[in-house]
Formats: sequence, C-alpha cells, structure tokens
Amino acid sequence: MELTLFSSDSSGQYKKDIYNVIAAPYNSEYRFRYRTQYVDPILHKQLKDNSLKASRALIVFRTNSDKANVEPFMVPIRWVTIKSTYYDNEICIIDFIINEYPEFKQAFKEASVSKEQNTKFSKHFFEQEGRNTKYVLNYVVDIVSRAESSFDRQEALWISVIQALKHHEPFSNTSFFRTILPSGRKKMFAKSLTIKEAQYKEIELWHFCSEETEYKISEVEIQCDTNFLNCVSGNNDRIECRYDRVNYGFQAIKAKNNLKTQIVFRIFTIDDKQTRDYDTETIIRIPVILKRKRTKRFIRAFLAFLGSACIAAFSALVSIESLGIPGWAFWLMLIVGALAAPISWLISSEE
Repeated sequence: MELTLFSSDSSGQYKKDIYNVIAAPYNSEYRFRYRTQYVDPILHKQLKDNSLKASRALIVFRTNSDKANVEPFMVPIRWVTIKSTYYDNEICIIDFIINEYPEFKQAFKEASVSKEQNTKFSKHFFEQEGRNTKYVLNYVVDIVSRAESSFDRQEALWISVIQALKHHEPFSNTSFFRTILPSGRKKMFAKSLTIKEAQYKEIELWHFCSEETEYKISEVEIQCDTNFLNCVSGNNDRIECRYDRVNYGFQAIKAKNNLKTQIVFRIFTIDDKQTRDYDTETIIRIPVILKRKRTKRFIRAFLAFLGSACIAAFSALVSIESLGIPGWAFWLMLIVGALAAPISWLISSEE
C-alpha cells in the first residue's frame, strides 16, 4: 500500500518538520504525529496493528485550507518508507525512513511555477470529498512519478522542491539544506555512517536559499559524544552563499564495537545583521555506528600462536639429531617461543 502524509505550517514545530525532512540524509529516521480525526478511517485498523510497516509514503506540505481565509497550497517533499506505527483513540504516531526526493509530474510541474497556479491546482484537489480534512490518506496524491529516481537526479529534484515551496510566503527567502553521507559512488543509499577507530569520514552539507538575498548566514552547531567522536574539520565554518557546500570531517577516537551514537547538526539561519535573530532552525540527526579496529587482537593472537608453535617444535625436534638441524636453530625456536607469548599479553586487548 502507498500513503500520503501531509504536514502543514500551522505551528512552529510543523514548519520545522518540513525543513528537517528536506535536509535529512537518505535512510535516516523521522516521526510524524497526528490526531486520529485527521487520519483516513480506512487506515485505523492497519495503523493499530502495525501492518503498514514497509509501505511507501509521500510526504506533502499543505496549508490548512480547511481554515477560514487560508488558500490551498501543496508541494510534495520526500518519499519515505513506514518503519512502524502506533495508534490509540486520540493519537497516531508514524515512524518512517527517509528516501529520495520526488519527481513532479508534468501537470504539477506547471502548477508549481507560481502561487496562483499552485493554489488553483490545490483547490481543485482539496475540493473533492473528504480530502480537505484528512492529513493521512490511503493513496499517493497523483502529482509525482512513482519510479525511484537516481542519485544523479537528487540535486535537481531537491532544488525543484525548494523552488516550488518558495511561492508560499513562510518559505520565501529561506535557507534549506541537504545531507549526504560518505558511501562511495552511491552516497544517497548509505544506510548509516560507520566509522572505525582512528578513521576519518566526511559529511557533506549542502545549502540553497529559495531567493537571492543580500544578507543571510547559517551557523552550524555540532553535537556529538566527544568521548568517542571528534569533529576535526569544518567545525567553525559558516554558510554565507545562496548555493554552498561545506564538508564536516569526523574521526572516531575511541570505540566499543558496534556502539551506536549520533551526530546532530543544529543550523541557525540569521536573517538580520543587526539583531542576529535567526529566522529558521534546521535539525539533522545522523545515526553513527562505531567499530573497533581489530589490528591489536590479530597481533596478539599471532604472537601467542607463534610462541606456542615454537615451543612445541623445539620440544618435538630437540631429541631428533638425525634431521641435521643446526644447534642455533633450536635455540632460536626456544627464544622466540619463550618471548612471543609474554609479549602478546603486554599488548592491550582494548581497541
């Protein structure tokens, strides 16, 4: 089954959800909450028994056009996959995994060029029975292509989402972000950021402002467990251009194997040079798995094995004179065997 999950800007948190979902890296997790009165009744049972797990859904921004004096307006934001659901008589919680940016169908692409065109298109959609009062639908709004788009298309699709949103006043002249994790050629499809001890990896943070502007600066606050991770590059960089990219490098300094932690980017976009008040905040949470290096353990095991092998060989061969093995070879085996095992125990097993 495919769903539509609407989100609005009727509160500061809902508006922040839009920024966060657009900025989130592929395969990260996010959560939406809905009052059950806004969920299509057809879905109530499936939400309750969590049978919608692994279903594909489309996140769509919409205005609260069921309210007086609010014009209808909508823009598809991101494809997601449902991870789990919780439902009771009052609230529904949907956890999902972030996927690719959507590709607009031609009809919506034409409607997204201005506020008037979008309002006209959206009004026609929401006038149909039941659509204006529901925020979780049991089908995908037919304004995007169903085919999964490639990594190479993601940058253009990300910008097209922003350009469509800018016609709604709260999102005009606003900074949006995109996060790319390191994973070779297929960066989009990295399931998590895995860092081995002492290893260095970079996270790409892309910025695009929906309008040309004279002054707009984004300051990035990085939060991570400094017992295990250090940000070693990009930490003090500010984002100042309309279109910009910054790389942030992280190094694992200590790790317990498969330790799960996270890196959090809190991005404050400053809109006024005098007051330095920020007009938007974007939060990006990146799950991280830390792994220990196995080098010390392999060396320790090898030395222990070498010591045991040399002692065993010395014991077996010392009484066999007919082999013609020179005396110095016996002494060498004895010395190596005697030293290798103790040295192995001097090497810490901690990684």
